[in-house]
Amino acid sequence: MNNHELSWYYMSMPGTARPFWVAVKLLHSPDMNKFSIILIEKEISTTAEIVTAISEHLESFALTITKNIAEAIKETEPVQVILLNAAQIAANIPDKLAPLRSAHPQTPLIVLVSPTASAEKIALEALSHGVSDYVTVSPAGLVAMARRLAAMAQVQPGHQPGLTPP
Repeated sequence: MNNHELSWYYMSMPGTARPFWVAVKLLHSPDMNKFSIILIEKEISTTAEIVTAISEHLESFALTITKNIAEAIKETEPVQVILLNAAQIAANIPDKLAPLRSAHPQTPLIVLVSPTASAEKIALEALSHGVSDYVTVSPAGLVAMARRLAAMAQVQPGHQPGLTPP
């Protein structure tokens, strides 16, 4: 039986009239060897799409959601992968990535890009500065990413993954 936890977060977004509540379903298991992910994303709708895609392919994981790189750098627990919205690094890719790479030097970093030509350019430059991979934020791209994360969880030492078939 899965151990599901629904967490409510009080959020405010730039340009919105007032703060609002959002529910995030975090899936976890009682063991301490969870596949751990940091998601750096400030758009709630995109966060929901990503969490939904991941939870369809990976039953047991720990997820930390931060709105920006500065918050992610403060995370001291080891993680198996970092998912980063490309818009967070668009202005100056090397300078924006350096502190994140320093804080999590061995962690694979996947950049999430919108399906536009300018986002593809950001992804290409980020790849040349140590990013492991990139994913287009689209239904097909998110499914492919979730399947890759499930495969990564299978090979994580000491982890007893709860995977659903792709």
